[in-house]
Amino acid sequence: NLLRWFREEMWPGAERGDEAYAAITWEAEQAERESRSPLLFLPHFYGSFVPERCAEARGGWLGLTLAHQRADLALALLEGVALQTAATVRRLVTLGAPARDLRMIGGGARSRFWAQLVADAVQQPLRLPPVREAAAQGAALLAAQAAGSSPPAGVFLGDAEAPVIEPRVSDLPTRLELYETALARLQPAWRALASTL
Repeated sequence: NLLRWFREEMWPGAERGDEAYAAITWEAEQAERESRSPLLFLPHFYGSFVPERCAEARGGWLGLTLAHQRADLALALLEGVALQTAATVRRLVTLGAPARDLRMIGGGARSRFWAQLVADAVQQPLRLPPVREAAAQGAALLAAQAAGSSPPAGVFLGDAEAPVIEPRVSDLPTRLELYETALARLQPAWRALASTL
């Protein structure tokens, strides 16, 4: 939803479909290489669950300067969702339910670059199932389980064919430092924005 909104509102003239999203994520990847001052994106455009459940939470970009470009906004959006995923995984750990096997589904899973950002932020391998309508398949599998039936091992969301994205290691210290800093800023920024609004 966030990337579609970004395409429609910030990418004038962009055609609908995968080509537009591919163009956005390609520009974001170039922005990552140019290393301008990083932005913090709060992806709470429709409320939040982490760091706290708050229906009134709002989103936005923090740290904007005149040097930033559209591609930097796109990169921050992708990283913001990745960091929110990492924060959610950490929250699950504190609740005693660690996420040991992560999958990325939906439109975002079509971008290897975005999947790489998520794997880097979470610091866990990430599967990319080939199933496009994964939510529908998941619902069908749950219904089958409730009816006393279960699929053969390894067919959940096409696991046998799912490529695995590993966290990057070549620049791991730098990347981990960046993401740890961003994660540390995430909750105070969320609280400050929530109290302001």
